[in-house]
Amino acid sequence: MNEESLLFSALSPTVVSFPPEIVTKIRGEEDLKVLSDFVPRYETFRGVEGKKVADLTGLRGIEDLGDKLRVLAGTKWKEVLKFNPEVYCISDFSVGGSIQFEDACFGYNEFGKINNRVKVEAYLNGEKYKGKYRGGIVYSIFINKETRPLMYKVLEGDYLYLANKAREWFITSFPVFRDVTLIKEGNRAKLYVAYPSIREALLRGYLVGFSDADKYKLPVKDHKFRYVGTVPLLNFNPKDFANITNLYLLFRKGEVTYYAFSHSPLVLEYNRGFSDVNDRTLFNNCILCGRCVDVCPHAEQRGSIAYSPLGFYVLSYYNQGEKVANCHMCSKCVSVCPAGLDIVGDLKKRAKSNNISQTVNLDLPAKKVIAITPISSGLVEYALKVIKLLGKEGLKVGLITLNVGLDDMIKGNFSGIANQIRDVDEVITLTPEEAYYLSELKKVKIIDVTFVYEYLKGKLKDKMKELRVHVPCFANYKFDNADTNCSFELLNMVNGEGYGKKVPKADVSLCPLASKRLGIRNLTDLLSVTLDYSAADKLIEDFNVYSNSFSKILEDVKWYEGVADDVKGYFELRMVESFVKGRSRDELLLFYLNKDKYADKVKNKNLFEKLVSYAKKELTT
Repeated sequence: MNEESLLFSALSPTVVSFPPEIVTKIRGEEDLKVLSDFVPRYETFRGVEGKKVADLTGLRGIEDLGDKLRVLAGTKWKEVLKFNPEVYCISDFSVGGSIQFEDACFGYNEFGKINNRVKVEAYLNGEKYKGKYRGGIVYSIFINKETRPLMYKVLEGDYLYLANKAREWFITSFPVFRDVTLIKEGNRAKLYVAYPSIREALLRGYLVGFSDADKYKLPVKDHKFRYVGTVPLLNFNPKDFANITNLYLLFRKGEVTYYAFSHSPLVLEYNRGFSDVNDRTLFNNCILCGRCVDVCPHAEQRGSIAYSPLGFYVLSYYNQGEKVANCHMCSKCVSVCPAGLDIVGDLKKRAKSNNISQTVNLDLPAKKVIAITPISSGLVEYALKVIKLLGKEGLKVGLITLNVGLDDMIKGNFSGIANQIRDVDEVITLTPEEAYYLSELKKVKIIDVTFVYEYLKGKLKDKMKELRVHVPCFANYKFDNADTNCSFELLNMVNGEGYGKKVPKADVSLCPLASKRLGIRNLTDLLSVTLDYSAADKLIEDFNVYSNSFSKILEDVKWYEGVADDVKGYFELRMVESFVKGRSRDELLLFYLNKDKYADKVKNKNLFEKLVSYAKKELTT
């Protein structure tokens, strides 16, 4: 059974069905024309069972037609809200899902359920139809744009008082509001009303005590269990909902529809649709909302939502979570998860990343060091340019390699390198990914971890104003012209699963790994930093000339060998010390890091070793 089939066996956080035999991803209308007997799936958190599933969760897009919108079925309402629709539902619901499950939405009092107010393009039994929804698979939905000015009012207070107030309105009369919605959080509540301004005179009597409000939205609240139902108005007792922490009540003549979000299971008489039915969630408290899917680079890399954290939790129910766990732990999912799950912690337990070892060995310790890890082992030249830049600012920065494997680094296992950083006060990283991972070093010792951009952003600010900037997964920087698509370079390093179809389109990247892959500029390119390797070549040429000038003296002091070896050594050291004085840090650094290249170019190996040793001393003190 493939990963997508297992994923779509989850019909809600508390219900699973037999995995479908076929899952077909719908990318366009042509895909629907050839389907027969397929069940649509517009959302990850609610669905109906079927042997063949049409996955429309990624079918998104909005076309502005002037007086109305044409919205593809998988589009979430929070995107539609930007276009001032006449009706809208709970923000994280999809438009197609709201049609399928007949959601009550903004405008409920005037228009009723969403299906009464919109038209669709859909396929039923292989045939396309347009108009009011009558089953089948919805491709797109036509929604009127709001053309009249609306007034929004709110009354805050005790939940029972406000709920009874709204109930009394509809029992004794018919208030001609566009919408009447009560939002309950804890024991307090807000009763919102909306209406065309032309109806002000008709509604003035209802609005005593109300104040002006902004347009209100209906986001999904933090929860483990959710319930939806419609109660006949005469049977509606506000006390039945008094213990629910997060609640939406939408009123209209004759009925009240509720959306209840709870941390404990509830027993409500009028539950319907996708209400939870068990007293426990099946997926480690994942509520299948799909927010992680929308931000997950791993799902984008693989072109499948099964590789998102949501997919991980569903597949873990089948003891197959390790199939989709090998991501780079960017934690974007954690930042959007309404259930507050420790997603990265759970993934780390099951992931088996490529444990790439360190391939370079650099040892120029200092209080502030640039750390080379398996991620940046191919960025040594970039590191030298950064050191050159920081040196111009008066910062003396060392350069070391951390002897930790990639898998251990991602999972925060740094106990083996405690001795390497014993005398280090600050680690400067070349990539934002390393800054994120190495922040775990703070559990080993008191230490600062800084992404190098923090040191350079003052110089870069003006240069980046007119450029499109690639902001990678692990960087939390805001640019008006940012491209936040993943380059997949680190992901592929971690899991070897290739590259996604989306390619960032930018002029410069904050991450030099991405710059390399995309063929665009990095931060040091913007600052026009170059390395003059000829300076190191010249240093060796000068040293050979210099040492040759002392050849007779060196030959003469040989007689001290075996008699007073320290005299010969002292003389050689003073020679090297005199030669090194006045040499620039850049020259010494380029020489030291390429010392193996120059070893055969100096005849006197003893002097060469002393030159290497003294250069290191100059660079680290």
